[in-house]
Amino acid sequence: MRNLERLTVETGRVIQRRYLLQRLVQQGQTCAVYQGFDQVLQRTVAIKSAAVEHIPAYRAAIRATAQFAHPNIIGIYDLIVEPDALYIVQEYVDGDDFGTLLQSQLSPYHVVDLGVQICQALIYAGTPVRKVCHGDLTPASIIRDRRGQVRVNNFALPGDNFYFSTWNVIGGTGTVFADPELPAGQASEGRHADDTRAVGLLLYQLLAGRNPDARSVEPPADGRLRFMRNAPPEVCEVIARTIVRQHPQYISTPETLHAELKVLAEALEPPAPLSLRVNLRQPIKR
Repeated sequence: MRNLERLTVETGRVIQRRYLLQRLVQQGQTCAVYQGFDQVLQRTVAIKSAAVEHIPAYRAAIRATAQFAHPNIIGIYDLIVEPDALYIVQEYVDGDDFGTLLQSQLSPYHVVDLGVQICQALIYAGTPVRKVCHGDLTPASIIRDRRGQVRVNNFALPGDNFYFSTWNVIGGTGTVFADPELPAGQASEGRHADDTRAVGLLLYQLLAGRNPDARSVEPPADGRLRFMRNAPPEVCEVIARTIVRQHPQYISTPETLHAELKVLAEALEPPAPLSLRVNLRQPIKR
């Protein structure tokens, strides 16, 4: 509890005579996230406050991702180092966190589309020019904005050992993280496979049987996947192939998973509303 208290900053404070902390949005284990306001550029921002012991990890992650510019990745604006804390100023995204997405009972199409968009972010980061993996793709890394665009956060940070160890009960192996000797965020074949499996775990949670008001999903004690009844078998199969490392058709790269999900998304996409289809057929008046 003492560590969490140190992450909390008094709202109303102005950081570096520029960024006004307006309200606490989320309290995590390694950082607190605030909605803030950039008084110079007159825009809303997100501000992360990280404790001193986590400064090296966040600094390294920001160095690796500072040049990222992708519609599915949350942008970084500024970095402020003070004696007792690190402040990361990011793009503010107004949308639904993963817990809210769980409660909203997304359709299979929207679950698959979410996976497609996450894969797009991973593919962008992992190109030969960037060579960055995510490494910590947990529910806390995902938000979907009001337009339905998925935004991924927290690239290149050390992985959440508790989360991934817990979910290793489903189709995992004795190893939780591939290539632990490499710096966080540095891409490798094994780490791309870890990220791909992490996408599968997120999609499974969105389609797993659960209470309607649940904001989180616990891994089944017996390690068996249990999908909701309305989950299409072909979607369940792709997710299982992504999670179960021993599967003979195991999906181990974001590119392969993206291709499989794109096919499913095209098959599941609901038809356009009748009124829209009628309007599209109207001839253009000259």
